[in-house]
Amino acid sequence: PGENKEITTKSQSTLLSISNTLSLLKSGGLITIGIYVGHNEGKKEESIIIDYLRKLPKDKFGVMLHEYINRSATSPRLAVIEKK
Repeated sequence: PGENKEITTKSQSTLLSISNTLSLLKSGGLITIGIYVGHNEGKKEESIIIDYLRKLPKDKFGVMLHEYINRSATSPRLAVIEKK
């Protein structure tokens, strides 16, 4: 929301959203998640999201993490989940 870094998503509601969306996803479907790490809550949330995604069963989901390599370390990341 603009430059107001006090307004953020929260880790637990984000994980609940991801989990609920995974249960609705059909085979071959994709979920994309924008992860914003330019503030403290975003860094915490990134760690929790990545940990959750790493634990998804690889026989059911493929997970990719995309990041800029020629921008600042606080540039957003993009996670992509594909249901097999």
